[in-house]
Amino acid sequence: MSTRAKFCLFGSVGVASLMIWYVHMKQEWEREKLHSGVIKDQERQRLKKALEISMQSRFTVKFPFRELGSSKDIAMHRLHEIERRFTEKPSLSTVYHKFMKNYLKLDQFERIIWRDSPFTPIQDFRLTRIAYGSTPVAYLADKCLQQLAIQEQPLGSKAALKELCR
Repeated sequence: MSTRAKFCLFGSVGVASLMIWYVHMKQEWEREKLHSGVIKDQERQRLKKALEISMQSRFTVKFPFRELGSSKDIAMHRLHEIERRFTEKPSLSTVYHKFMKNYLKLDQFERIIWRDSPFTPIQDFRLTRIAYGSTPVAYLADKCLQQLAIQEQPLGSKAALKELCR
């Protein structure tokens, strides 16, 4: 299969999961359009320095957090918007709440504000692992693969790196 996408995922997916995934990815794509472009050289160098390999052969990265600015206000507005949609479409509410409970259980999200109902206080959750949609994810994934090629296959790493760096 020929594609211009950097990553392709295959496998069976439930319709409800696919719908939620589509909504999230569409929002991320729209957000990326606003911030399109290559990561600046300065940021790239900072990310390169931040990449470490821990003793358990796990890649650890000091995440380059940006200042929040007015994004919390935007997130609050979006949360209220989606809560209004939940009152209009209870089935969407059920599916989305199930998704969020599972997502929160995984404990690997960016900064998210969430609550189970409009009558409970809003909670602020923070990133513990790199999540989809964060700006440096593709760069960090590439760097991890390149490092693995060098580390695990020193003799074949030239060919692997040639493929990875295309």
